[in-house]
Amino acid sequence: MATSNQVKEIACDLGFEDSSYFIRFFKKHTGSTPDEYRKIY
Repeated sequence: MATSNQVKEIACDLGFEDSSYFIRFFKKHTGSTPDEYRKIY
């Protein structure tokens, strides 16, 4: 499901205290950053 929430809000909702770490984690597991992923999907 798509969301208009900011990446830092999503990271916080998922329990990540550091949004930079969340972005690295997301990229490692999906191959793209959250913003890149959002543009694709």
